[in-house]
Amino acid sequence: MSNDTTLVLGATGKTGRRVAARLRLHGTQVRTASRSSRTRFDRLEPDGWDPVLRGITTAYVVPPTVPGPVHDFVARAQGAARPPTGLAGPGRRRRARSTRR
Repeated sequence: MSNDTTLVLGATGKTGRRVAARLRLHGTQVRTASRSSRTRFDRLEPDGWDPVLRGITTAYVVPPTVPGPVHDFVARAQGAARPPTGLAGPGRRRRARSTRR
């Protein structure tokens, strides 16, 4: 097992819960965060973002299609992770495929 930590946002929801479980099955260290979890994350409260990001190497986040606070969080996550974070989420794969056409 590596010392890398993957942040899973929305980890109490349908997708986030499954992503976190699958990562753990593969031996990945996971930090789960949501409005109702022990590690609290609220996309509308930027003052709480830095503690959630501390020490992560990768983040799983599903940004909404409408620009807003979570897009600012993604930008901060990319700069905070050591090494810089890779972001995963359902839409990222679809966008990658569409650029290859």
